Amino acid sequence: RNMRKKLEVYLIVTLFTLLIWLLAEQNNVVREQIQISVWIKSPASQRLVIEPDTPRTVAVLVSCSTGQIAGLKERLKQQVREFELEYDGGASQHPVVYMQYLERDDVFEQFGATIESVEPPTLSLEVEPLVQVTMKVAIDSGGVEIAEPGTDPGQATVELPSSAAPQAKEGSLIVRIDPTAPKYAGEGPHTEVVEIELPLQFSPHNVTITPRTAAVTFKVRELTSDLEVKSIPINIRIHMSAVGRFTIEPAENDRVLRSLKLTGPRQVMQNIREAPLASVTAYIALTLAQLEEPVTAAPVLLTLPPGVKVADQSQTDIELTITEIESN
Repeated sequence: RNMRKKLEVYLIVTLFTLLIWLLAEQNNVVREQIQISVWIKSPASQRLVIEPDTPRTVAVLVSCSTGQIAGLKERLKQQVREFELEYDGGASQHPVVYMQYLERDDVFEQFGATIESVEPPTLSLEVEPLVQVTMKVAIDSGGVEIAEPGTDPGQATVELPSSAAPQAKEGSLIVRIDPTAPKYAGEGPHTEVVEIELPLQFSPHNVTITPRTAAVTFKVRELTSDLEVKSIPINIRIHMSAVGRFTIEPAENDRVLRSLKLTGPRQVMQNIREAPLASVTAYIALTLAQLEEPVTAAPVLLTLPPGVKVADQSQTDIELTITEIESN
């Protein structure tokens, strides 16, 4: 009987000791580095252009109890941590300190975790406000002479980066028509609802036009002609933040657009025939994300005089090799 009592006491003490050990283990603090995605976005109350405007991966060193660390890691994997940028104007280069944003994230407090460091600690953003400008709407008939031209409305509102506003105020939006199209046979008048476009010198990124269309009225038409242009150099355009960071090498047989067949108004085509490289531009445009990926091919884009269309081209895409330059 005494042995049985001693055994019961022994089992109770052992279970109690194990319980204390388990509780202590659950509360033991560990330090661990966790990879998470963080996206600093434009605040809802401000109209801003932010570059880069994509999630970035950072390594967060946290201290957390053993019992909570697994739950914290699982929660952080489930979604991108999104924060609104704190911006009060000023310089376009805006440094973001990740720690200042992540410390406000309730998820760390919910799991009793403390952020010790973030790598990289900062992110440099290019930030620019969007502003609204009123621009006139002009008809581009592709060099074809038309009579009694008119648009309704005669102007539109454009939201665009502030740096482009002065130039926009001096320019005009464009509605393009092709008076040589069969549907416009005869003197007219002809009326067509056409999409309003930005002039060629403006990038369409981060630009909004209101309204999007205008009714165009005109008379008269003119005949067209065809032309083949050969060996057009293919230029490379990249975001300014990527300048000096990458080498971009097109494939040997993709450095020029070998053949480009065009059709358009006779007078415009004659101008191209006399000075093709001054009238036609071929290029590829690479974003920062495409450079960092990197892509191995890109579409060939063209800048053509108004009214000129592509009938055929030798290459619609070119192959290229992108290499990131290692910083010293």
